[in-house]
Amino acid sequence: MINLISTPEKLTALGVALIGCSEGLIWSVKKTDSNGWQTVNNILPNNSCSAMLSFFVSSNATEDVSVNFDDILLDFCGSTTAASSSTM
Repeated sequence: MINLISTPEKLTALGVALIGCSEGLIWSVKKTDSNGWQTVNNILPNNSCSAMLSFFVSSNATEDVSVNFDDILLDFCGSTTAASSSTM
């Protein structure tokens, strides 16, 4: 969830990068406000090696920015279903 306090014209970027044998950005978004929780399902590259997920947040806002990551689920299967989601 992204919530900008009194600065709606500024952008906040969120992203997830895969670091290891196959590196690169696997998901990103730029928003001024997420208007509640967002659910993202993403399939990782199909390879058999060790890798690390790196989460990043950046903003050009000079005011306070609130960012939350919650219910992160990693699974080894053909498809996943979000464990939970809610919209505020």
